[in-house]
Amino acid sequence: MKRKYLTIALVAGLGFGCWLVKTSADDGTKAASQIKTDTTVLSDTTGAVTPSVTYAGVTGNKSAFREATGIKDGWSGGVEEFKLSSKINKDTDLTLDGRGLFGADDYKLNLELVKPEVYFVRAGYSTWRKYYNDMGGYLATNMFGVVSIPQNEDLHVDIRKIFFEAGLTVPNLPKVTVGYERQEKEGMKSMLEWGSVNATNTTTLTGLSVKLFPSFKAIDETTDIIKLNMEHDVKKIHFADDFCYEHFLAADTQYDMSNYYLSQYGAGALPASLSKTNQTLTYYENYENDSFRNTFHVDSHVNDRFYWSMGYLYNKFGGSDEIQQTILPANLTYANQANMLTLANLSTQPVHLHSDSNVLNANLMYEPCKTVILNAGIQGEYTDSSAFEIGYRQGTQANPNTGLESYTTETDKRSLNENFGVRYVGLPFTTIYTEGNLAQEQTDYNWLLNNDAYGVARMIEQVNSQHEAVKVGFNTSPIAPVTFSTYYRHSISDDYFDYFTTSTNFFNTQRTVSDEFVSKLTLRPTSRVMVAFQYRLAVTDVGLNSFNQPINSNSGNYQSSTYTLSTTVTPINRLYLTGLVSYQDTITSSIYNGSPFIAPYRGNVYTALASIGYAIDNKTDITAGYDFSYQNNFNSSVDAAGGYDYGTDDRRHCIKVGLKRKITKNISSNLRYEYDENVENSTGGINNYRANVVTAACMIRF
Repeated sequence: MKRKYLTIALVAGLGFGCWLVKTSADDGTKAASQIKTDTTVLSDTTGAVTPSVTYAGVTGNKSAFREATGIKDGWSGGVEEFKLSSKINKDTDLTLDGRGLFGADDYKLNLELVKPEVYFVRAGYSTWRKYYNDMGGYLATNMFGVVSIPQNEDLHVDIRKIFFEAGLTVPNLPKVTVGYERQEKEGMKSMLEWGSVNATNTTTLTGLSVKLFPSFKAIDETTDIIKLNMEHDVKKIHFADDFCYEHFLAADTQYDMSNYYLSQYGAGALPASLSKTNQTLTYYENYENDSFRNTFHVDSHVNDRFYWSMGYLYNKFGGSDEIQQTILPANLTYANQANMLTLANLSTQPVHLHSDSNVLNANLMYEPCKTVILNAGIQGEYTDSSAFEIGYRQGTQANPNTGLESYTTETDKRSLNENFGVRYVGLPFTTIYTEGNLAQEQTDYNWLLNNDAYGVARMIEQVNSQHEAVKVGFNTSPIAPVTFSTYYRHSISDDYFDYFTTSTNFFNTQRTVSDEFVSKLTLRPTSRVMVAFQYRLAVTDVGLNSFNQPINSNSGNYQSSTYTLSTTVTPINRLYLTGLVSYQDTITSSIYNGSPFIAPYRGNVYTALASIGYAIDNKTDITAGYDFSYQNNFNSSVDAAGGYDYGTDDRRHCIKVGLKRKITKNISSNLRYEYDENVENSTGGINNYRANVVTAACMIRF
């Protein structure tokens, strides 16, 4: 039904736009025959249209190819791009642009009507498709080999938008813009929350349960947006106010498989001691909210050396959320049935959410002398939010629904953020700068459970956070062919947790220390050659403590080094070459690395990009490009302890070649070829694919 209405809107918009263009052309012809001396009213209609056709041939995992590239396998085609520009009269311009690709489900239409310094009208509609891989997880076992469960589903979500806005732009009067926008998402997407697959060894009567079974979510979401903007200048002071109302509605459904059993002898051949029934879980989610936002802004360039600005944001949010769960089949048999919750059909009463936010900021920039620039800013925020739910308390199968209970959560957040900066440009061809940031935040949490069977339970918690950061750097060009820049950034964040109504079994202090160093050297030995080198080092340490013990600096550590080399060469006027090579080494560790399931992470990412363009003559151009990426952080841990593979080991290649030929003054052709290859050793090849994509297009100007 939604697609029907939006398609009607698209056709109506196209018809209206074409009618306006035709009317303007007819009016221009009549004017030309009646008024020979005034040529400014003659119709001036120009445009371009590019029909195209594409074929994508894919071997391997087609859904993985669609997700990675956004290209659907098979044939597609239509109008790749079109644009029409016409004058309604000597002061009013009409523009139409868009595209329409059948098979790819990619359509767009934009209309703009402008009379400078009087008004403007804009409207548009677009829809495109986002694809998802239908494969779940992967497991290598000695008994079954590669275990993966494809669903052969054409998973995709259609993303649509329709908008309209109009505004007045009369000089010396307030500029006013009103608009409406509707966003929609509809379709089916894959989830990373996979269901359980049990690989049972019928000889030893032991098993391994892993999350492999694909899960999906049916998406049905809409967002309606109303906007109002006003701007006006009073001498040197600029005033602006933006109001926005959003209504969001979602009715999503998630499908999971749980307790899916594999056997050496096929389904249904398990021994009685291991016999189980596969379960299908369905979650129905309904979410609705309204948001009112208003932003007021005022700023002024007092003179060439002084600028200030102030702003205020108010945001009011209200919404509700509920979920229902069903399990099929529901008549499951458990060894201790009396102590199991009745999970076959669960539902929640609506959870009501409310939030009010007030944000105020002020900024200034001042140049006390020609070599020094100062800037400073401050921002304060106060947010009050709450959540409330009332419903039946879920019991056991022996004693279900034992009474009413209510949940209340209140959160109060107060924060203050200060920024400052100094820039010095007194040295020849050199800029030295420093920036600082201070932030303080206090958040109070109040949880209240009111149960008619057990009474009232309350937990109060307060989190105090403090953040400090400083950045220093410079950039210089002592001689014309050389440019060098570098900076260092150091930050410390402390979080203090106070539990007023519970024991201190949790950690109560967390410190995060981060350091970043970046340096870049650019060389231009000639006007036709540019080479750039960049190095980036990032280090983060996380420390925790509890029971008033000293902070453990080994709680977590992250280190990353990135090396990048790029170049651009133009040996002759008709030829250019560009290239980039990058290597990133990342190490992450935590205090839980003693577990056989969690090992320190170490990953390498290699990236190479290259492109070339050559003008054979004044009518013919050829281009080519190559993209390569390689990630290697794979860990194989299939062992008796029950560990399993994790990480990635994949390579991706992409080769693109294009040929463009100008046939006549108003007609040009374009032929493009693309080769894509993806090899994932870490998933046993289930996501591998090879693709050949050919596109032929022709641009016609009129």
